[in-house]
Amino acid sequence: MLEFTYHPDWPWLVVGAVGVLALLFASYHTALGRPRGLIQAVLLTLRLAVLAVVAFCLLDPYWQQRIEHQQRARLAALLDTSRSMSVRDGADSRLAAAQTWLREQLVQAKPDHVSLAGFGFDQKLALLSSNVLRNDEASFRAKAFGNGTAIADSLEQLLAVAGDEPLTGAILCSDGIETSQRDPVAVARQFRRKAIPIHTLTVGTTNAMRDLIVDNVQVKRSVPGQSPTKVIATLRGTGFSQLTVPLELRQSNRVILQTNVVLTGRSQRTELDFTPRAKGYQVYEAVLPPQPGEWLTNNNRRLFGLEVVDPTLRVIYMEASPLQARQPEWKYLKDALQSDPNIKVKTLYHAQNVAQQNPAYVMTDPENGDKIHHVQHPSEGYPRTLADLAAYDVVIDSDIAKEVFTQEQLVNTTKFVEELGGGFVMVGGITSFGAGGYHRTVMDRFIPVAMENDLDTTFHPFQMAIPPGVLSHALMALGANLQETREIWTTKFPRLYGYNRVGRAKQGRSSWEWIPRNAPRSGRGSSWRRRRWGKVERWRSPPTPPASGAQTLRRSGARDSIPSGP
Repeated sequence: MLEFTYHPDWPWLVVGAVGVLALLFASYHTALGRPRGLIQAVLLTLRLAVLAVVAFCLLDPYWQQRIEHQQRARLAALLDTSRSMSVRDGADSRLAAAQTWLREQLVQAKPDHVSLAGFGFDQKLALLSSNVLRNDEASFRAKAFGNGTAIADSLEQLLAVAGDEPLTGAILCSDGIETSQRDPVAVARQFRRKAIPIHTLTVGTTNAMRDLIVDNVQVKRSVPGQSPTKVIATLRGTGFSQLTVPLELRQSNRVILQTNVVLTGRSQRTELDFTPRAKGYQVYEAVLPPQPGEWLTNNNRRLFGLEVVDPTLRVIYMEASPLQARQPEWKYLKDALQSDPNIKVKTLYHAQNVAQQNPAYVMTDPENGDKIHHVQHPSEGYPRTLADLAAYDVVIDSDIAKEVFTQEQLVNTTKFVEELGGGFVMVGGITSFGAGGYHRTVMDRFIPVAMENDLDTTFHPFQMAIPPGVLSHALMALGANLQETREIWTTKFPRLYGYNRVGRAKQGRSSWEWIPRNAPRSGRGSSWRRRRWGKVERWRSPPTPPASGAQTLRRSGARDSIPSGP
């Protein structure tokens, strides 16, 4: 193709041509002896030709040849194959309508240099055809069997599909029902950054479909066996307003509980109470039976699991207080704990009586015949390994001298609390806290108070003055209400005969400043001794949650100082 470097405006070309012609005619009219006739016409033509050639050269002509090369490109068509695409809004299903449009419209209008790859998607992307050709009746052949629609995940997987040609666009064919939790807009931004447009074809009606859905089931992850458990199910009954339907709780396709629910047509919550029987991890299912005219039935159920744990609280109780004439000291707390059927107590003793200092000596509970072994008994005493100690939930150390334990047992007890979350209770006495030298052992790391010194025991009759603010604590709330609890700890509470002085509470620990009445005040807290152990079982299942920073008796790192018998 001939092109010119200079392109003057055509008015200037016309004016220039007219001026040149005028000069030529004027030169012939004014010339002397000018030729006439044919010779004049030939000379005039030659001059015009020369001038035309000069003008042509001044425009700087050149020859340009255009060679076009069409770059290959790849277009991806994504076809939704979830179950919702099987719905018939007209003569054909949504899937068939999308397939017809792809074959008759998109494939026929596709340029030759563009290859078309077909994909199906539900919860993941699947290749249908790597290169769809015209008049290919088998293209986009798929069935709507998918259990969900994950548009965002499918688009993200498309970016990871390798191809010989660059991806220049994506066509998304769907009814728009997204069932995954991801936001497709975030993935669409990735396409935008890569300059890949996304086009959509929406099929189906905008009318609400009649459908029952179990959206969610809420339940505690771990529950005690044989204990009532609450299950909260979130339901939707679009198009079924005011219809009464049964909500079933099933296990292994066996209905274990059923309740009738009146649907509101919107999202609603329904509570069920049941008692799990079997222990271990159990799988249940909340089910709404299918109703006539319902759109989908695969979303009428929701699986959930929970761990049914043994509710038994296993306690090691060690007592070293002197024996009484009426009954052993350890029997008070042992009986109080075992009054709760979910508490199992292993009772050990360590007495000052010379005859009973033999670790092989075995005491017997006079009422039920339980064997009470010595703390240092080689097989039935305090556990000698951490694995054996881990079989228990709580350790109660009531006035046991630190020398009774081996160094390994002291270390294991510390790991039991700090690493395994075991509960530990130290009861005051002449061989507890500082008087027992526990501040010089590894157990000082988890005992919640700073022990004063080796002589922190005081023997003096007194009546406790309980700060009102601690009466709602889980360890203190022994009454049915606050008033009853206050009476238990004040007017009904007996006089005490000794206590251990302790220092400040350590960082991250909680303590209460219990100052005895009619006793020397040191300005420090006290760990005190008590005659009876009523309602100790209430401590493991408090009526109200403990305050922030408080410890409980359960295996949760409990580290509190509580009273002992005289």
